[in-house]
Amino acid sequence: MFSRAIVIQSLIIIGIMVGIAASIGFTLQLSRVLTSQNLSPGWGVWGPYVNERELISLHELLYRINLGDTVDAEVYEWQRNLVRRRIDISYDFMPDIPALIDAELTNIRRLDALMEEYTAIEGGKIPDRETVQQLLPIVDDMVVVNREILHTRRQAGDIVYHDTIKATQQLQIVQIVTLVFFLILGILFFWMTRKTFKADIEMVRAYARQSERYALRIAEVNRFSLVMSSHLNQTEILDIAAQEIARLFDIEHVSIVLFDVQQQIGTLVAEYPLTQLHGLQITLPADPSSQQLLHSEQAIVIEGATTDPRTSVIHDILVASDVGSLMLAPLLNRGCTIGLISLESVHHQRTFTREEQDLIVTIATAVAAAVENARLFEAEQIAHIRAETLGEIARVISSSFDLDEVLRLILEELCKVIAYDKASIMLLDDHQTLRVAAFQIDHQPSVSVNGIGQQEYVNLKPGQHSAARIVLEQRTAMLIDDTRLSLHWFQAQTTHEIRSWLGVPLLLGGNSLGVLNINAFEPHQFDTNDLDVALTFANHAAVALEKAQLYRESVTRIEQEMAIAGQIQRQLFPRALPQLDGITLSVFCQPARETGGDFYDVLRLNDGRMGIMVGDASGKSIPGAMLMAIARSTARSAAYNHTRSEAVVAEINRLIVDDVPSFSFVALCYAIFHLGSASLALSNAGQLSPIVRRADGSLEYLEMHGPTLPLGMVMDVAYQSIECQLATGDTVIFYTDGVVEAQTGDHQLFGFERWEGLIRQYGHLPPQAFIERVNQEIADFVGSVPQHDDITLLVLRVDELPGPVH
Repeated sequence: MFSRAIVIQSLIIIGIMVGIAASIGFTLQLSRVLTSQNLSPGWGVWGPYVNERELISLHELLYRINLGDTVDAEVYEWQRNLVRRRIDISYDFMPDIPALIDAELTNIRRLDALMEEYTAIEGGKIPDRETVQQLLPIVDDMVVVNREILHTRRQAGDIVYHDTIKATQQLQIVQIVTLVFFLILGILFFWMTRKTFKADIEMVRAYARQSERYALRIAEVNRFSLVMSSHLNQTEILDIAAQEIARLFDIEHVSIVLFDVQQQIGTLVAEYPLTQLHGLQITLPADPSSQQLLHSEQAIVIEGATTDPRTSVIHDILVASDVGSLMLAPLLNRGCTIGLISLESVHHQRTFTREEQDLIVTIATAVAAAVENARLFEAEQIAHIRAETLGEIARVISSSFDLDEVLRLILEELCKVIAYDKASIMLLDDHQTLRVAAFQIDHQPSVSVNGIGQQEYVNLKPGQHSAARIVLEQRTAMLIDDTRLSLHWFQAQTTHEIRSWLGVPLLLGGNSLGVLNINAFEPHQFDTNDLDVALTFANHAAVALEKAQLYRESVTRIEQEMAIAGQIQRQLFPRALPQLDGITLSVFCQPARETGGDFYDVLRLNDGRMGIMVGDASGKSIPGAMLMAIARSTARSAAYNHTRSEAVVAEINRLIVDDVPSFSFVALCYAIFHLGSASLALSNAGQLSPIVRRADGSLEYLEMHGPTLPLGMVMDVAYQSIECQLATGDTVIFYTDGVVEAQTGDHQLFGFERWEGLIRQYGHLPPQAFIERVNQEIADFVGSVPQHDDITLLVLRVDELPGPVH
């Protein structure tokens, strides 16, 4: 920064230097001119000419030669060369006196010509007398002319010399006067501007101090920006920013307010020092200072915080906090104001300089950029987490085939990616009515429609106008920020009023399954990110729902088919057991599923005989039932055709061996009871050995000694039979492996030891009572574990020796 005085003084100094340079230049120019005219001081006396003494010496030497004196050739040669050198000089330095010079030059040329001619002829020897006589007159004439030239030049040189001395003295006087004039002029201007110069020095010093402060603040801003950029958490960034700004501006309190997307609400999210105002919300359209900040996008200074009309909305807060002055700066990011920074002077008023206003705007820009970076990082992290969560959610909701379980999982997993107050799933039924299948409210466990009141959901019939119907028909998602302002919203009389709604269609392969409703009790609770997440979530949910519905339909169909198969299978069993005098028969057959592989039959044969069979076809459900039906029908046929038990078993094996699939078989125990003798003949093909409980409580296994290979495995097997005589009070128990292989949740088997214990303890009971006791003991043992295998019990008790057969 240069003042006017400094500029003037600089011009004066430049002028003095120019004057001195001009004087020196003028003197040098004058000397150069004088020199060019050969009029420099002393030229008239000491200028170059042909020296008279040298001419006289040459004349004397020639004269002596003419008189015949002996002269050394070297002396003559030296004298001749000296004159010759002077003649060469005269050619260059005597053009100023024309008449005399012409005569002189003529003599010089003559002398030079004769000397050159003689020297050339004689080869540098001393000339003879004749030549000397020609040279003497020339030398004499040159002496005379030279004296005249010398006299004339001395006079002219003296005059020019004195004139030059005089001109030089005058020029020196002019130079001295000029220097003194400019010196006085400089002193005068310096004296006139000394006060201004001092002020300028102070101004320069102040400017230097200001520049230093500015440099320090720039360094602070750079450090501030570095601190901001080193954090990616928005809360940490704003807390550090408030603390750093308070220190940088030496201000009592700093507040940072962030605006919502619609710039309707401002929330106090950070402050330093902390007060009770943290979390305070301001309605921006009603606040004049916020509106001015939004429009100007510049720093605003309010020196009288409690009296300025722009603080009317927060007047009471400012009075309570004893705020004297405010400076507000906008948080600008990409041309949008996302919030503000408030610097508050407490207990006194403060004037904020323009420099401070510019500085806070710069800092606010850095804070806004850091907040935006934190938001982008948070959004990226949320998107990454949501993507991982959605993948896990897809796995979870697809892990079950039960429709009610899938509905529950969908609503429970939805809250992991979208925060909501209430959600429901509406499915489309056969009549195109949207019915609520399940809902969740206030983060409670999901409830199916069977467990909720009518007021919590509404079924939407075809043609009924509602947002959910629009989503279903247009097959596109819909976001309603405020249901009170939407023309599409149908508000049902529910416990909670829904203010924000997000509806997403459940689509799969071009088919509309229903609608996913996501609700909030406050407006503006969802955004486009939630909409995108909901669409992805709905795709996974639709797949899981379709799979569960198909599974339910298939299970229902299979259950129906299995129920019919079970009914058919039960029709194959005897409707009633024979009633015989002295004999009590009871039977229990319980398949593990709707159908099973266990079977039994009691046949009235000829000659007072009764056929008893208990069998177990390998496999369960339909395959086991089909194999059982084949084995039972074949066994009934063979029993009527043969009188011996081993023949019956061998015949059954021969008939079914080609029809039994690989790795399948039929275990069968067939006994023929002779009513008249109370004897029992028995053959066994892979079935568990029946147990006889004697009247005294002892047990006897009816074990075979021959082959007992199950039926359907090998064509020809030589089965054998055993006979057992029964007495009054004896009980024969036929059973399948489902009794002893009943197991608990930790796979502990009921086993033969418990089975034998039951027979010893309760075998004296009537057959039906004994069977009921056995079932109760097995149920108590396995607990809630589903039945593992088919159970069949057939008990024959001899109450008294048989009488006549009926």
